[in-house]
Amino acid sequence: MRAPFKVKPRISICTAVWNGLDFTKRFIESLETNPHLDYELILVDNGSDQEVSDYLKVKADKFFRFETNQGFCKGFNKAVELCSHEYILLTNNDTVWPNEDWQKTLFWQFVLRRRTGLLFPCANHILMPANLRSRKGNKVIKLKKWENFLCSGAAIFTKKTIFEKLQGFDESYGTSGEDLDLQCKAWEAGYEIYVSEKVFVDHLGKASSQRLSNREELWRRNSQKFWARWGSKLKKKSDGAGKNEKTGLLLNRG
Repeated sequence: MRAPFKVKPRISICTAVWNGLDFTKRFIESLETNPHLDYELILVDNGSDQEVSDYLKVKADKFFRFETNQGFCKGFNKAVELCSHEYILLTNNDTVWPNEDWQKTLFWQFVLRRRTGLLFPCANHILMPANLRSRKGNKVIKLKKWENFLCSGAAIFTKKTIFEKLQGFDESYGTSGEDLDLQCKAWEAGYEIYVSEKVFVDHLGKASSQRLSNREELWRRNSQKFWARWGSKLKKKSDGAGKNEKTGLLLNRG
């Protein structure tokens, strides 16, 4: 019988890719060179160039290609649909993961807190403050419900059943803002949200969104959508919500 806290289940790691081959190679290499991990890799190609698509097809345990870019939300929702395992990691392709057993760390942090819905590693080069760090720490922090202090979704650890119960990412956002919306949906459903300082991810930042010609317009539109949907609940619990409404424009998506 294996000792408690040494057991960990196989997980599904999924990402959606729109070109950015150099970023994607660094991301996948950080997984492949880590001897501690046990995972399947789900890669969804969001209409990338042929060279990128060919690379993804070789590296993926499960691969799906959209012929044109369908946006971050639809790409990730498709990836989760393909996941075989109960515990899933949704992560940007412009992240580099540490060479340590972060899989075990995130799993046990998740299961030991019974109402956990979403668990966010900390990361650099992100715009939302709750999980922004410059280095690894020692705390696991519970977000205060409906306070205007949210996480960037460069990486999210959760269960497939929870993600599906929350109806995944709202595809009307397209790209940016869906991570904030998902957190509010989790609170509304009665789940708790945590930040793990014990797992630090190097986030290279906006590898895909910087290439979008309409990104400023997209961020403004999604900011308005988010605050129209959730602003009243966030403001009820946070005197500073009005001051931070501009963070709706800081919708971090790589």
